[in-house]
Amino acid sequence: MTNSRHILCCIPFAWLFVAAIAAYCLFSWDTPKREQLSLRGNFLHITDIHPDPYYRTNATARSSCHRIALQTAKKPKHMKKGTAGPWGAPGTICDSPMELVDTTFDWLKENWSDGLDFIIWTGDNARHDNDDSAPRKEKQIIDLNRLITDKFIRTFAPKKHGKPDYSKMTPIIPCIGNNDVYPTNVISAGPNFMLDSLADLWAPFIPKAQMRFFRRGGYFVKEVIPNKLVVISLNTLYFFKANSVVHGCKAVGEPGKDHMVWLDNVLKRTRKRGMKAYLVGHIAPRRKHYTPTCYKQYVKIAYKYHDIILGHFFGHSNMDHFFFISPKRKRRTMDHEDMIENEIEDEIEDEMADDDEHPTKNTSHELLDFPFSVPENNTSVSAFTDKVSTTVYNLNHYIHRLFRHYETVPSARRVRDGDYAVIHINPSIIPTFFPALRIFQYNTTKLNTKEEETAEKVIDFHTNMYDEVIEENQENKVEDEYDGSSDADNWDDEDDDEDELSDVTPNISAQPSNNATRSRPHDPQSPVHSNTFLSLLGYAQYYINLTKANENPRVRPRYEIEYTTRHDYNMDDLTVHSWIQLARKVARNGMKSKLGRKVLNHLIVGTRSVVKERAAEGELYLEGNAGVKGPGDYLREDLWF
Repeated sequence: MTNSRHILCCIPFAWLFVAAIAAYCLFSWDTPKREQLSLRGNFLHITDIHPDPYYRTNATARSSCHRIALQTAKKPKHMKKGTAGPWGAPGTICDSPMELVDTTFDWLKENWSDGLDFIIWTGDNARHDNDDSAPRKEKQIIDLNRLITDKFIRTFAPKKHGKPDYSKMTPIIPCIGNNDVYPTNVISAGPNFMLDSLADLWAPFIPKAQMRFFRRGGYFVKEVIPNKLVVISLNTLYFFKANSVVHGCKAVGEPGKDHMVWLDNVLKRTRKRGMKAYLVGHIAPRRKHYTPTCYKQYVKIAYKYHDIILGHFFGHSNMDHFFFISPKRKRRTMDHEDMIENEIEDEIEDEMADDDEHPTKNTSHELLDFPFSVPENNTSVSAFTDKVSTTVYNLNHYIHRLFRHYETVPSARRVRDGDYAVIHINPSIIPTFFPALRIFQYNTTKLNTKEEETAEKVIDFHTNMYDEVIEENQENKVEDEYDGSSDADNWDDEDDDEDELSDVTPNISAQPSNNATRSRPHDPQSPVHSNTFLSLLGYAQYYINLTKANENPRVRPRYEIEYTTRHDYNMDDLTVHSWIQLARKVARNGMKSKLGRKVLNHLIVGTRSVVKERAAEGELYLEGNAGVKGPGDYLREDLWF
């Protein structure tokens, strides 16, 4: 009898043990072993490769570099000559020639195959749908993604018995771009064909325990430094206004809502383990890009977890720049009708904004001497059509708003931890300007060499409610899964129209509510705010000068350093305060200063003369479809900070 009671008492503990092991197997992040880890302090950010198998040397930009102009027809001189060089056509709507893609990965293999700790790869691995005579097909999108995926594997996975050894491959974190799906920009909640196809292609990169989340939503988390650092791959298409099959991040059951709940849970458990995180995605959090509820919730999450989010990295825009997001906002004084018109007509200046937000035409040209201006007869976008004239847009206007954004940032002494988050926009491989990529360096000097956390703690971290959150949300049975009742945790958004009127440009006099202030963790030693272990120290931006490369078609070009943050911007590190100091210095010195011109030249990756020449030739931007993101769309998008 005694033995029977003893056995019965042990049964619950046995089931608990089995349940713990099952939870570990289900939610494990495939933590690498310590002996496999040798930190080099470098990681790569590469984005917007856009390979185009139809690219032809000497083809015209008007054909998306797909067709050579008939020499017998009466054509403008530039069309007779052709604009597509063998290595790319900067300043045009053309995608990347396969030769440029090959030389990019050849250079990475020669120089960085064993010199990186991990790789951030933020999407757009298929060509644009910018040629009516060669429309994109679903199969081609998948094939091009397979092509780029194979190149990453061949470059960063050593061979073992003639096959890639994934166990020793540099960790790669891919993200879905708006051109990686069919139709462009559009993807619904999974499982679906596109998510399943990408999941199969990216299986070597996605932890097995995370695969089910990727098939459902296109997002996952990967631990790249054991018990220290995770990288969270976001599916920003669920936040994207142009994705017509989703509807923001507020309604229960919406994929954007599920994504935000999942993200909050991941970050909550990341903090619980004392780890840090990078957030990476394709489309950056801007009001012009995100739906109101998604933008608002992203900002709240950045604020809530500012002490553990070490960086926000995105692509999509092709330009090299940075900006800030903040929970502090000031309201714009415009009526509802004007707000709706401004939302629809991207190319019309915001007439309700203060006059000093926009330069006059004369001032604008004096600043940069770019031959761009808004045509007086500019065709606005109808509320019932997605066709838009993209003839020539005011690039100076875009740049002026960026500088205006820097001017509104208070001094670092007046900024408290968490008031601002820095959004990094990486330049692209596609030669909208010159192709470029970045190698970041981070602090590895204080790596804790103590024993790894126990399996019990790991199990506790991975035993979460991800499954329940997703399944119950889909069944419309649960409310938000957030803890606490502070403003930062309150996800019941204000009226969407009112949110559209808000501007993230900081209002210095505004202060967070007392509840929000109390809920914000204060850690002055966080790597985000002071130079400690895992802090970003700087980056080197590498590029190819295609003007020179195209003069030597038989010589394979090589990437060279365009600039570094340490030498060109005198930045000792990339903490939030360092970026604030740089922004204020740029604003104080002005666009025409040495520093200002340097920032502007870097913004278009050294192609100022090329862009001016293309504009004079009339080859830059053509009438297109506003629903399709093309290389020239950066010119029609107004920065809404």
